[in-house]
Amino acid sequence: MLTRVRTPGLVALALAGLGILGVLVWQAVTAAGDPNPTIGHLSRGSVILDSGILVFREGLEAILVLAAITASVQGVAATARLEQAPAPRPAQDRR
Repeated sequence: MLTRVRTPGLVALALAGLGILGVLVWQAVTAAGDPNPTIGHLSRGSVILDSGILVFREGLEAILVLAAITASVQGVAATARLEQAPAPRPAQDRR
């Protein structure tokens, strides 16, 4: 059975994603991809925005690392389960 797509939710999610992507691209162009909130000539708002973007990017990196570790552990566990599984018995001859 097909589920009905919730259009307003998808539109909101797409707009949020585009907004985040826009901020990251803007920051990459203006700060050469490396925001430095310790520069002396920045306004308070710029420091807050640069710090927020920096924390957001570090959070994404942490999620990526945790996902890689989790996938690695699950792969090792699946291999261990396969090694411990009993070998299939040969089919009996039914004559």
